[in-house]
Amino acid sequence: MTLRDFAYSLVFGKPLVLWLGILTITLLISTASIMVLNTHTRIRIPVAWHHRFAFATICSAVVHATLALSLYF
Repeated sequence: MTLRDFAYSLVFGKPLVLWLGILTITLLISTASIMVLNTHTRIRIPVAWHHRFAFATICSAVVHATLALSLYF
């Protein structure tokens, strides 16, 4: 199984690379939301969670980019 085949693996009828893209954008929005909530509302979320979400976003983005680029190269 090549990387391209893995990227096109169907999960709930859609390619895996699509689901990773959705996960990445969700993590990115969550990461930004933590800091917005901390600065503009009374809700306080520890900054450590911002760092954890940022790390997860970067990891997810790297995997997503690798699979997406494997479709073209």
